[in-house]
Amino acid sequence: MNLNRIIAKPELYQFRDLPYSEKTVGAIVAEGINPAKFDPLPIVQLDAGLWCIGGDGHSRFEAIKRLAKANRLPMAWRVGNVWEIPCRQVKPDEAQRLAWTANLSRDNFSPCEEAKVFQAMEKTGMDLADIARQVQRSEAYVRKTLALNCLCSDIKAAIGLSPDAGGIDKHIAQAMAEKFQQYNVTPAQQQELWHRVLKHGNLTAKFVRALIDKIGGGLSERQVDGFLFAIPKSVTSAVKDMKDRAEMLRRAERGLQWLMQCKDSGVIDDLPQLRRLLDKRGNAMLTKLQAKTAEDAEVIGSLCIAA
Repeated sequence: MNLNRIIAKPELYQFRDLPYSEKTVGAIVAEGINPAKFDPLPIVQLDAGLWCIGGDGHSRFEAIKRLAKANRLPMAWRVGNVWEIPCRQVKPDEAQRLAWTANLSRDNFSPCEEAKVFQAMEKTGMDLADIARQVQRSEAYVRKTLALNCLCSDIKAAIGLSPDAGGIDKHIAQAMAEKFQQYNVTPAQQQELWHRVLKHGNLTAKFVRALIDKIGGGLSERQVDGFLFAIPKSVTSAVKDMKDRAEMLRRAERGLQWLMQCKDSGVIDDLPQLRRLLDKRGNAMLTKLQAKTAEDAEVIGSLCIAA
């Protein structure tokens, strides 16, 4: 296909946050293209004599354009004054399926990019069971991943970053998303809650669920009235003050859980006093430590809705 007749429409068949992978493009440009190893680009016919990349190949296509500009494409592809790129025609539904499988097979696909694929599959009429079978995941996995689509852009951008960089892991993001959906929390309200509260905390899924349960009703009521939920600025300072305490509580909970496991495996049998304490009060102490997370969420939640 004449290179000038091929375009990219990543909004149709590309689920990444960016239209192509710069890393992949750079590697192809640096190495060049071996025609014997080149997999023809899948293309879908558009109006006006144009064709677009169908389902897979956006990074290869970008590399081809750069190599063409540098006159570095294989000379076997040169026909007169144009480049003829090896392509294979696919139908729109085939391109759609190809996009799903090609994107989901990549190891560095982010949780939010995966969520967009599941959402696209859902829009075709597939239910949770259908999607789960297609991607070979459980229905629970698909449901929790789909929920990420409701998150505001700043929270999505934080998923996968280190805590030191203000990031959160996928499981905490899923806990947020499920609760935001439960209480119909708008992206604007999520944005304020993230920057005033959640971004500054040492988060656990338990804390997130308890906090949003505490303030969720108020958020929904303000939304019905057409107003944003105004979180007092003092909450940010309170959350920062509580951050170190939250980390200590988490360590204490983990440590007690490890001690309980050691007790059950017999490792501390030669420490009878410790074993007796754990036998008698271990579960109660663990329950109390876990309850403190909910207590902290209750305090922060009360501050949030005090105004």
